[in-house]
Amino acid sequence: MLSAHGRTRSSLLLTAALTALVVVFNPTTTGEQLRGMLGIGQDLTFTITTSGGAGYEFAVVQPDGREPVTWDPCREIRYVVNPDGAPAGYTEVVSAAVADVSRATGLEFSYAGTTDDRRFSDRSGPLDSTPAPVLIGWATPEEVPDLAGDVAGVGGAEAAHLERDRLTYVTGVVVLDRDPFSDMGQTLRQAVLTHELGHVVGLDHVDDPGQLMYAETTSRSTLGAGDLDGLAVLGSGPCR
Repeated sequence: MLSAHGRTRSSLLLTAALTALVVVFNPTTTGEQLRGMLGIGQDLTFTITTSGGAGYEFAVVQPDGREPVTWDPCREIRYVVNPDGAPAGYTEVVSAAVADVSRATGLEFSYAGTTDDRRFSDRSGPLDSTPAPVLIGWATPEEVPDLAGDVAGVGGAEAAHLERDRLTYVTGVVVLDRDPFSDMGQTLRQAVLTHELGHVVGLDHVDDPGQLMYAETTSRSTLGAGDLDGLAVLGSGPCR
């Protein structure tokens, strides 16, 4: 979740307060319950500190507490873009942010085109259905209440038990607040989207202001050393 104080046009003056949206799907969970599970990973997060002193955190860990929940690295992560409300030049920003996260994780992303889909929550569907692709879109706080206040975007993933006792991310979402995002320059737009895609692949916030996954930032515009280390781990999960 990105806080955009004053709706400023200056990337250096924009302050971030970013939060992950991570939900774990099970067949008894209703859509309303899923929407109420924002931050479910908070009680399960753990931090690993790199040798350089930069840390990273995972949004959700496996039930045994030993490994992070990851995407299947042997399958492409399909994503679609709903361009309604997007600023001019959004395609370049989306492509660059996706490329940054793909390069850092080794995960392959596959663009499945534009869509009019606006299901910004409960995207996994029933267990016997194919999960919807990751959705990137723009909205207003009236449509997505989590964008209320000084918030420029939210992002995260949904996980399911595809194997016994093991969770795997199956879909996700990034929704950006239409007005503050439009006021940003291209560099900041890419930083915001890269941060939110970091949540989609499984990173949580860190206390290190030198990382793009820091919860509040005024200057970081690219992935830091800790971000890169964490993303590398998230890209090395098991194939299923």
